Amino acid sequence: MKERISFICQQLLWPATAGNVIWSLLSILIDPNIRIECRCPDVIALLVLGFYMSFNWTRRVHFGKNGENLYFLLLDLAHIICVCVLAISIYYQSYGLSEASLITIFVIASTTHFAGLAPANPNDSRARYFFGTLNALGAILVFLWDFLPPPVSPSWEIAAPLLTIVPAWLFLVRYFARKSQSAPR
Repeated sequence: MKERISFICQQLLWPATAGNVIWSLLSILIDPNIRIECRCPDVIALLVLGFYMSFNWTRRVHFGKNGENLYFLLLDLAHIICVCVLAISIYYQSYGLSEASLITIFVIASTTHFAGLAPANPNDSRARYFFGTLNALGAILVFLWDFLPPPVSPSWEIAAPLLTIVPAWLFLVRYFARKSQSAPR
């Protein structure tokens, strides 16, 4: 059963979710009734989210890292569902749902890393700590955004944490990949 769930996640749901994010982005861009200048934070958020989903999926397929643990796979399914909900809620400007989805995504990712369930560097406690902390910081950023003064657009509540966390995540991915390649074997 674990192998089937792993196959479904890696070969079907991750690319489908990346496609869902890109679909939401393109729907905003081509809809003649949407003023792009008003939806700039949404476009940015979907671009960053689409990049993350596509990059992480290809990385996982290339290295064959999709998790060995059933708990990871169940958390991965929840993560994928939340990313789909996030993309659709951004399209429909349902920012309360977007906020809840993004916080849930960060909490799931943080839990997965702290528990050592994530396939990337599960035995490297420093990597687990850094990735877990980074995702926890993402959830905190989304939550704290509510306390900014009202003139700030609610759509930036989604775009700003993604613009902060995803580049930091990419840096950590590259850092720990180089570190593991240079380690003595």
